[in-house]
Amino acid sequence: MSINTTAVGNSNITVYTSTNSSAITNLTLCNYSASSVIISLHVVPSGDTVADENIMLKDLTITAGDTYVLYTGGEKLLFDNGDFINVISSVNSAVTAITSYTAI
Repeated sequence: MSINTTAVGNSNITVYTSTNSSAITNLTLCNYSASSVIISLHVVPSGDTVADENIMLKDLTITAGDTYVLYTGGEKLLFDNGDFINVISSVNSAVTAITSYTAI
């Protein structure tokens, strides 16, 4: 199992890209700022672009100092080679994405 950490800003950023087949075992979005932020998250198949068709979370508010956990309790999101996760925040320098994944 591996982890990937990414600072999320107020423009689209890829927080994870699959190499070969993989499974996301945990994804957290931590708001380390003193104000609430709004995030959106896309799960994008290889060859596609960020669009309404692949949005998973839209306008999720994360309060100051709080963390949103996307996967817990053994849930997994399966990826093929080149699939990726994209996140955008309403505030720059406020959110960190931590992704835990494993090859399958």
